[in-house]
Amino acid sequence: MIVQNVLDYFGDSYHETFHWPEMAAPEWDRKVIEYNLKFEKRFLGKLDLPTGKVVASDPLVFFDQPPFSLDVPAGKHDVILSTATISGDERRVAFAMLKFGEIVNILTWAPIQAGETMSHYSVDSGTGCFMDVSTQSLLNRRLEDPTFDNFLFGELQRSSVVDKFSWVNHSLSDDGENNVVAFSTGWGDGSYSTYAGFDSSKNLICFVTDFEIMHYMDNTD
Repeated sequence: MIVQNVLDYFGDSYHETFHWPEMAAPEWDRKVIEYNLKFEKRFLGKLDLPTGKVVASDPLVFFDQPPFSLDVPAGKHDVILSTATISGDERRVAFAMLKFGEIVNILTWAPIQAGETMSHYSVDSGTGCFMDVSTQSLLNRRLEDPTFDNFLFGELQRSSVVDKFSWVNHSLSDDGENNVVAFSTGWGDGSYSTYAGFDSSKNLICFVTDFEIMHYMDNTD
């Protein structure tokens, strides 16, 4: 279940201390040391959701992920990441948010599923995304062309040089609509769950995907 203080990680600068096995050491000689993580929010732009049916998936590998069972208001909505700087320049995406209202009003969280049974989505390229279900159809057709596949992968790699994590906000139409917002996923490949935040009147405020930065290794604080 998502941590109750998850919104703290979307602040301008939030610090938290963890005790993890030393990442730079060989696996057989890892001592538990202290890591001071700095979390910062990063706005990736607006996501076009013409149908209000949201897909979260690995856009480069898994092309048939069903949309979430919970529809959202159609329109354009903010995509915001929480990035964690771990040591030096190493930066990981801890959480991804799709925002529909004022997050200060969130009172409760609930897991949401895709389709009828799936409570998470799988990642096999180290990349996740948010997009509309209509955009998913367009993207799948475009990715049949190896040239476009290489282009999208190249854009993800290009952003990592500056930002130390990969992301892209790419429109599949000439008018800037039907865009996909893709980004690095935590420590990489895995299965990741998404949660819905609601206010006191049960209005939907946001979706947040947890990339399990804090759960990957034991926190011995």
